[in-house]
Amino acid sequence: MQSLTSKGYVKTQFSWQYYYYTLTDEGLTYLREYLNIPEGIVPKTQLAPVAERAQRSAPRQGGNGEGYRRRFNRD
Repeated sequence: MQSLTSKGYVKTQFSWQYYYYTLTDEGLTYLREYLNIPEGIVPKTQLAPVAERAQRSAPRQGGNGEGYRRRFNRD
């Protein structure tokens, strides 16, 4: 990862004793050429956010729709 970071293909973020790496556009192009990956295959993090919102808004199966906590009546 150090060599990819020094070439500008990856951004590095350090937080709470962990390193987080983010692939740049140049890094994506480099990996496509190096691994011989077609243009149509895209990392999931670069997909359109509209598709993610549609999946999140889908109703969950099971349960009564009130969430995981029960409501107690205080009558």
